[in-house]
Amino acid sequence: MGRITLMQEPFGLLIATIADSFGIADVSLKLLICALGAVALGIGFHLRDRWYAPYSSAMGWVSVGLFLYLQSAHYVEISDPVLVLMTASALPVGIALGVWEIRNWDNVPEALVWFRGCVVWAVIPYYIVYSIPWFNMALVHATAWNTEFMLEFTGLGSYQMAPMMVDLVEGG
Repeated sequence: MGRITLMQEPFGLLIATIADSFGIADVSLKLLICALGAVALGIGFHLRDRWYAPYSSAMGWVSVGLFLYLQSAHYVEISDPVLVLMTASALPVGIALGVWEIRNWDNVPEALVWFRGCVVWAVIPYYIVYSIPWFNMALVHATAWNTEFMLEFTGLGSYQMAPMMVDLVEGG
């Protein structure tokens, strides 16, 4: 089910191999990694007084960083150097944040605590919208309608929304 190619970077190849062994699409495993990272960061954010909170946060940062890193192959394919740099650096940054969380848990800056919470509460709605096709289509429709309305309101032209196109993983 996953797309295993000969010249694939090692983490993507590992994820594709694991996904194939379970008989699921590699994108599903990537989303599971993201969800586990969000849950781990949520535990670190909401249960920060527990002894395991720093380790949970560290695991969350690494998981979310891995999820974002795994998206970099797509941006290489479409030749987007900015997003290649941003997504490829997500894993090292996630590891660094995880180490920082464990080493400095008692003296962690308030900004990092808020960043942890922001990532948790940004990933959860994204995950729901991405995973449920009706929500995904509703958000695309609302965004298109809002854009069309604002363009007409500002006098930048008369636009019409085209029919909705949904890209399903591996054809459905």
